[in-house]
Amino acid sequence: MTNAKLKDEISLAWQEAKDQWTIYKSKLNRLKEGETGTTETRNFWISPFLTNLYYNLTFDRKGEELNGKSFPIGYRDSNLDNFPVYVGGYHESLDKRPENKQLRVSPHAMLQEYLNCSEHLYGMVTNGRQLRLLRDASRITR
Repeated sequence: MTNAKLKDEISLAWQEAKDQWTIYKSKLNRLKEGETGTTETRNFWISPFLTNLYYNLTFDRKGEELNGKSFPIGYRDSNLDNFPVYVGGYHESLDKRPENKQLRVSPHAMLQEYLNCSEHLYGMVTNGRQLRLLRDASRITR
């Protein structure tokens, strides 16, 4: 790929991301009081954004169970060995346990725990405002 072609691809990806962000913000402005915006974050921002970056995400509503614990990780990238991606709502914190969700800990802590007890080395957690790439911490301490 030539430098000019690469610059064109980067410019196109940036423009598409900006357009998608505009659509997403419009959807968020229509949320009712108390709604988290999880569906909007998933469908109108993170899924299109990561697809634009050549992720191949598939949605898995049931999540996974390991060591008797439930991990409701909704997205996987089948091209990256089922790379786990947790998507929460725009109005949810990544660091606090959601009041109205099935999570027993914060989204960040849940994904970190999942990485530490699974064979996955990396995972991603996001609420649309923040996107965090997490690494299996148990491998660092070994």
